[in-house]
Amino acid sequence: RDGPWLHSWLHADGAILRGLLGGGTLPLERPVPGVPARLLDRCLLLMHDELSGQSRPDARILGAQLTAWACAVERAVAGDAAAPPALLAVRAAIAARHAEDLDLAALARLAGCSRQHLCAGFRRWFGQSPIDHLIRVRLQRAHLLLRDPAVRVAEAAAAVGFRDYRHFARLYRRRFGRPARRAPQRANTSRTASR
Repeated sequence: RDGPWLHSWLHADGAILRGLLGGGTLPLERPVPGVPARLLDRCLLLMHDELSGQSRPDARILGAQLTAWACAVERAVAGDAAAPPALLAVRAAIAARHAEDLDLAALARLAGCSRQHLCAGFRRWFGQSPIDHLIRVRLQRAHLLLRDPAVRVAEAAAAVGFRDYRHFARLYRRRFGRPARRAPQRANTSRTASR
C-alpha cells in the first residue's frame, strides 16, 4: 500500500487496440520485463486528460496516444533486449526508489560493478548516466504530482527526492521550459438553481 503504483495487467478493448496489437510487433503471450511503467503512466494520463478535460473527446487523439504508447513499448523491448540484467536492475531500482538518497556508489553495489563500469554501461545501453536518469525520473514524477492542485511545488520536490528547492526549480525549468507551478484549481462548473 505504501509503495509505488505498479501495473500488473490492463484489460482494454476496441478497434484501435485490436489494430495495434494485431500487427504482431508486441509480445502478447508473456509478460515483458524491462518496460518502464512510466510509458503506460504517461499514456493513461494523457488519455484521462482527453476524456475528462474535453466536452467531446477526440478518438483520433486517443488513437494517437495509444499508437505512441505501443511504439514506445516496441522501442523499449527492442532496445533493452540485450541489456545486461544488472543494468536493468539498476534502472528498475531508480524507478522504484527515486525518492531515496541514491548515489552512484549504492547503484554500483546493486549492479555488482565499479562506478565507472556502471556509468559506461548505463550510458551505452540507455543513452545517459545513472544519475542523469535518476534526475529525469524525479523531474517527471514531480511534473505529474504538480498536476494535482492540492500539491505545492516544494512538496512535490521533496516527495520525489530533491532536498534543495532552488536546485529542483533550475532543473525543472531546464527540463520543461517553464517554472515549476502548482496546477490551477479547477473552477466549480456546477450551477445552483436560484429561486
